[in-house]
Formats: sequence, structure tokens, C-alpha cells
Amino acid sequence: MRNRIESFVIGAAVAALVILPAKAGDSNWVTGPQKSFDVSALRINGVVGNLKVDVRDGGPAIVQVNGLRERVNGVSIRTSNGELVIEDHNVNSVWDWHRWFDFSHLGENKSSNLAINIVLAKGTRVKVNDLIGNAVIGNTDGPMSFSADGSTETTIGRVSEANISLSGSGKVTVGDVTGALKADTAGSGDIRVGSADSAKADIAGSGSITVGRIAHGVDVDIAGSGDFSAASVNGPTHVDIAGSGSANIASGTADPLHVDIMGSGSLAFGGMAVNPKISALGSGSVKIKAYRGKLDSDGMAAIKIGD
Repeated sequence: MRNRIESFVIGAAVAALVILPAKAGDSNWVTGPQKSFDVSALRINGVVGNLKVDVRDGGPAIVQVNGLRERVNGVSIRTSNGELVIEDHNVNSVWDWHRWFDFSHLGENKSSNLAINIVLAKGTRVKVNDLIGNAVIGNTDGPMSFSADGSTETTIGRVSEANISLSGSGKVTVGDVTGALKADTAGSGDIRVGSADSAKADIAGSGSITVGRIAHGVDVDIAGSGDFSAASVNGPTHVDIAGSGSANIASGTADPLHVDIMGSGSLAFGGMAVNPKISALGSGSVKIKAYRGKLDSDGMAAIKIGD
């Protein structure tokens, strides 16, 4: 009876997988078999393709790979110390040294040629390294590490902690993070996150990072013209801007607030700053709705207090 129940559960989960149909007239398109693995973690390395991860309450991980025959044959699936490891050995074929630092071409005509569909148990640790393509990942409620290059369009559900890295012009949207959030973007990419317990945000270039409520402090580092925004922050708040970037925090209590600006960057904080310390070199500006304690200002920044 137990085996029948497990077979039914696995079959129901597999039914939720997105199975891409064979392309018309393309005899090289294959639909791979479904494979199950008893693991507690997932690691995906260097995939040039599209990824879909569904989440259920328990059971083994289920994997299916579909795509052009040569692309499917280039994907290896193995387990190591309780971790499911999926690697795309075709990844080097998309790199062109003539276009280094230009991520727009990554995955051209390749990400649509491979689809990896996975079902995971809730709480599974997930690590996706250097994805070139799009991803849809459900509410894993576990630790999430995700990095993507190029013009990805990725949606990730609720997680326990998150380390999100984006290079290029893509967009990554993440649900609520119950623990610590670390997010960095290089280029013009956009990262959007629900609430977080704490946050560290690094922006290099013209990209943006947007977070909802941050319960216990934030550390923001902007180099260039990027933008950071948050609905509210409570706890230690440190903002470091080099260039013309901006940080906007709508409300909360920054205890304490430290601001360092080099260039024409700006901070707008619509809450209560405790013992604000502001250091600036250049034409930057700082606006604070209110503060208590001692205001320490050093440099040339234009400082405004109040509405």
C-alpha cells in the first residue's frame, strides 16, 4: 500500500511539470524521462535554458529535461552527499570574448532550446549558479542562492533566506524573505523583493534594488547611478553612495543612521533617524524627516530636516 501511495504522489507531482511539446518539424526535440532523487538540497550550475521548480510538502525530488537532443545530452544529473546536482556542459558555447561585459547576447537562440522541470519538497536548499535564461521557482521556504546573467525574467517565491545576484539587464522578483537578504546587481538589472528580516544591497551601474519592509537593519552600497528603495527600515542603517545613485527609504527608525556620499548621490529617509552621521564629498544631498540624539555632519552635502 505504501508503494502505491508513493507512486500516486510522485505521479501527481510529475503531472504538474511543464512538458514542452516537440517543435514542429524538429526531429531533434526530445522529452526526457522523469527521474526521482531522495535529496535535501539542489544545485544547478551554468544552465543555458529555462527552469521551472514546483514545490510540494514532501517526497523525493523529480527532474525532467526537455529540449534539442544535443542540448539534453549535454546536461548531467547526479547526487553528491544528499545534494542533487544538475550541470549544463554546453554553457561555454555561448561565451564570445569579443562581447565581454555585454550580457545582452547571452543565451541567444539557446535558452529556449532547453527546459529543466523540477519538483522539490518544501524546505529544500536551492542554489542556482549563473543561469542564462528564465526561471519560475515556487515557495520553497528554504535557503535560496540564485545568480543569473543576461536578460533573465525570473520569479522566486517565499524563502527563508536569500542571496540574489544579477548581471546584465534582467529582472528578478522574490517573495518574502523570513531571514537575511543579500542582493547585488551589476549592470542595469532590477531586483525586487518582498519583506526581509535584514538586508545587504550592492548596486554597481544603473540597476535597482527594491525591498518592502526590512525589520532589522540594512546596508546599502551603490557605485554608479543605481537606485535602492525600501518601504521601511528599523535598526542600523548604513548608506554608502559613490556616484549619482539614490537611496529612498519611506519610513521606519534608523538606529543609528550612517551616510557616506562621494559625488552627487542622494538619500531620502522618511522616518526617524537616531544619532545620524553624515559624511559627504561632492554635491550630494540628504533629506531626513526627523531625528533624535546628535546630528554629526562632515562635508559638503545639502542636508534637509523635516517634511
